[in-house]
Amino acid sequence: MVNQFDEIRLSQMVHFGFTELQARVYVANYVLGEASAKQIREICKMHKAEVYRVLKELQDMRITDQIIAHPVRYRARCPAEVLKSLLLPSIRKMSALSDTKGELLEWFGTLRPAENVWKQDGDGFEVLHDHLAVERVKDMFLRASSYIYYSGRYEDKARLEVIDTFNKAVDRGVSVKSVLGGVTEQDADILKQMKWSNRVSRRRSDKVYSWTVIVDGKEALFGSAPTVLPGEEFLYTRNQRYIAHLTRIFEILWGNSSPLGESILAKEVPVRSRADRKGCAVQFKSTSSIISDQ
Repeated sequence: MVNQFDEIRLSQMVHFGFTELQARVYVANYVLGEASAKQIREICKMHKAEVYRVLKELQDMRITDQIIAHPVRYRARCPAEVLKSLLLPSIRKMSALSDTKGELLEWFGTLRPAENVWKQDGDGFEVLHDHLAVERVKDMFLRASSYIYYSGRYEDKARLEVIDTFNKAVDRGVSVKSVLGGVTEQDADILKQMKWSNRVSRRRSDKVYSWTVIVDGKEALFGSAPTVLPGEEFLYTRNQRYIAHLTRIFEILWGNSSPLGESILAKEVPVRSRADRKGCAVQFKSTSSIISDQ
């Protein structure tokens, strides 16, 4: 038998704008279809005066209708209509806030222009966790105007979120150097969706131990893991001295890595499966079967 007073469902109704008592009375009225205050009170096990008070509130909210009869009866309106009407004020509020958002951003821009913010060196390091780090990388790619240096792995879903901003950066003429920590089957699927051009150079190395992104030598994000693991912490900085240090490390890694791209399309390269990462044998596939020239 369905629990008509499911506490989880009642709490969800509260999020729509009901009080706990209003939600309980409305559900009782809806179950009965058309009922007197006494019948509703018997189901809800509430005081008579309290039931009348809540029924009056529901009428004022246009959630129940009073039927003049002897005795007076009440009919609950359709739940779809009720929930829609309760959402309407929130929808209007969000629409108004959306309109105001542009005005506020424009105003903030006059207080502290974005181009001046990113020209500042900054000495500190901001701690970002997994998905927040991914969001920051997307912002960095959108700001990129000259070059992007990247090292890490592509084998998690977080990389899928940055593909669009990466491709837009390449379209704008941004140059890219990336060092991948091997190429798994999932890495290859992601690489197929990313731009390939004479401005994009990719290499691979088994010495990629951290996820690092450097944009225009002005801002960088890095961590101790090569992928965006749940709960992993990353550091974002605009400290020019530290970014120069990260850049030197990247250049050393780049110099000791092997090419990955059109020049080796005919060669056999190892593509590790998920099973291999647990100790199984390495699968070998033709690069042309996993990476297409885009």
